Amino acid sequence: MDFRMSDNSNITIAKLVLTKLAKYYDTPNIEEVVINRFGEVVTKISGEQWVYHNDPDINPKYMKTVL
Repeated sequence: MDFRMSDNSNITIAKLVLTKLAKYYDTPNIEEVVINRFGEVVTKISGEQWVYHNDPDINPKYMKTVL
């Protein structure tokens, strides 16, 4: 048997894992999404300043699933 995942399966898994970050990276004209520490996401939209977001969903348990 071949247990390798198809490319579509890998994409689906990535989307499931990154769902909590989608609200940041789906933003129009987004240049960067940075996680500096648990509970904090920093975004940069083209031509604008960095914006800091408090997000308790970005916690150690979640980050273990991302990494």
